[in-house]
Amino acid sequence: MHTRRSSVLLFAGASLALHLGTYAWLRWSVTLPDTGFELTLPNVIELGVVEGVQLDSPPPISAPAEPPPPAPPETTPRPPNPAGDEAKPKAPPKPPASPKPKAIVPSKEARESAAKHGLAAMAPPGAQLALRIDLDHIRDSPLADDVRALLAGIPDVTALLDGSDIDLVRDLSRLFLASPNLQRSRVVLAGKYRGDETLPRTAAENLARARGKTLEWQTRGTIPVVAWENADPTERVLALFGPGLFTITRSDDLPRVLGIAEALAQRRKAPRGQSVAEALLAMESGELVSFSVENAKLFARGATAHVPERLVLAAHAPQGAMLRVTGQAEFATESDAERAETFWEEMRQRYQRSPLLAMLGISGLLERTALKRAHAALELESTLSLDEVRLILRFVRDSLATRRAPPARRPAATGGDSHEAQ
Repeated sequence: MHTRRSSVLLFAGASLALHLGTYAWLRWSVTLPDTGFELTLPNVIELGVVEGVQLDSPPPISAPAEPPPPAPPETTPRPPNPAGDEAKPKAPPKPPASPKPKAIVPSKEARESAAKHGLAAMAPPGAQLALRIDLDHIRDSPLADDVRALLAGIPDVTALLDGSDIDLVRDLSRLFLASPNLQRSRVVLAGKYRGDETLPRTAAENLARARGKTLEWQTRGTIPVVAWENADPTERVLALFGPGLFTITRSDDLPRVLGIAEALAQRRKAPRGQSVAEALLAMESGELVSFSVENAKLFARGATAHVPERLVLAAHAPQGAMLRVTGQAEFATESDAERAETFWEEMRQRYQRSPLLAMLGISGLLERTALKRAHAALELESTLSLDEVRLILRFVRDSLATRRAPPARRPAATGGDSHEAQ
């Protein structure tokens, strides 16, 4: 009896020690290196770019712009009165003003284009998470079904397009999805469609018919605009803002979208005569997918010294069973980029040694990744196998699918954009 009790205690102790050891090993092995900051989503932020474009506010749809207010009458300045001024209590000194972010000065062509369309661009400095997909190349690639499943699994896209009969992979040449904070009401969708205007116009009619509405096309300057009667509570418009181009967005965000296009056109030094609107969907030659973050520091909390101002990641057309991945992280100064290079190279090596990432098969990707500095930017280059790409796409799709599904149908009468679906 004594021997049996001792055996039980021995096995119980060994089991406890094994469990504690396993727990301690897991705690040590799966803890990822600390970067000093955590990712977050800003609640109050406008759609925009790092530089910003500032023009006048747009006039209302189908209405002439209001005349500017009369200039105030000139007044003669009052001569100083030393005695009187000294007698009055002095106001406390004003705190120094925060430095204003640099702004793009609109080109002459941009101003002429804004005047022509009656849509003065307005995109002050803001933030943006943007996804661009070259669907013409994706359609004929081995990843076509995976990308189709990804887009179909994003609730925000479903909320915008459900009932329109638009199939993104089938009907578009290029896709642009953007938001300043991933809130559904702030999502902007733009694209270049195949064929003529029949596609977007028929899609708008399909949605209007489902809600018993009659379409009333109007113009904002020369841009055809109509209500987009999607199932989501947020009221949006469809705008045909360039040859073969359309965007679905809140009416108030339409001038911002055009302002962003102007900023990107100037940044890319678009050729003379090219439509400014094309810059919104522009991608580098050979890119299949690109993901960009404008004002990336706004999406991080903590020690953000090594977070860039702007980040772009792109996957290029596959060569055999591998895809080339490139990235560019832009910093304010060369010294910032130099310090960031040292930090991120150290983090790459530390992550590469993580047992958790090794089990997930990501350590190999980190081994194939190279970082180098180019002036005030860091450039990244790596390769991914098709299986690794599919794993990432599946992970992104599953992560986004956990967000709340859109309502079955938008109410017949809404009180503005008060419902914030996230």
